Amino acid sequence: MEEALRAILEEHRRKLQQLFSEQKQKIEALQQQMLTPLSNQLQISAEHAQHNIGTGLELKARNKLHFNLKVEFPVFDGTDPRGWLKKCTQYFSLCRVIGEQKVDLAALHLKGPAKVWFNGYILGRSNVMWE
Repeated sequence: MEEALRAILEEHRRKLQQLFSEQKQKIEALQQQMLTPLSNQLQISAEHAQHNIGTGLELKARNKLHFNLKVEFPVFDGTDPRGWLKKCTQYFSLCRVIGEQKVDLAALHLKGPAKVWFNGYILGRSNVMWE
């Protein structure tokens, strides 16, 4: 009986190893499928940038993409309101946030007493503007 269990366990181990091997091959194939277009795109971008050096076109193209850098919106908990407002203004400028979205965006980042106060303030008011 012990020999039969060993044979069964060995067969399961062999099948699992085969499955892992097949999965690894599939993952590698998918990675290759994903990396090939990315590599081509990077090469095209590099060639385009090389071509445009000195013309100022690369700077214009970068500005057209708006802002791609990850900039986190500051959280406000009720302390240092002037500092928070300054950071908000910088964020709005860098990320080109339009006027109608500023209050809503800021409201999402209020915490604690500031959030409670704002929720009370906004009741019954419509079209609250940032400035």
